[in-house]
Amino acid sequence: MKPQTFCCLCGKSYGAPHHARTFNQGRFTYPSMIEMHDVVRRSQGGDPKDLDNNIALCLECHGAIHDGRLKVEFRKVDDEWEALRHGEWAKVWVACLEEGV
Repeated sequence: MKPQTFCCLCGKSYGAPHHARTFNQGRFTYPSMIEMHDVVRRSQGGDPKDLDNNIALCLECHGAIHDGRLKVEFRKVDDEWEALRHGEWAKVWVACLEEGV
């Protein structure tokens, strides 16, 4: 799987991947300044091992979502995640789901 080196919300890019996590779809690598965020929470039936339910976020965006400083809603349209920010829906850069993508 192709590594994800940028935040899906703010677009900040980071260096070479240092972390790896195994998902149902295979092993995925990403930099230490990136965390994987469950779009559909576990408490709502989301699968943390499903890469399709995760987006790569920088530490700042991920922390801001969880502590309430950043309000973001997600929805899925045609198998792609969109985020509602500032009153507008926009596609998020979802982690690569297929090799070579």
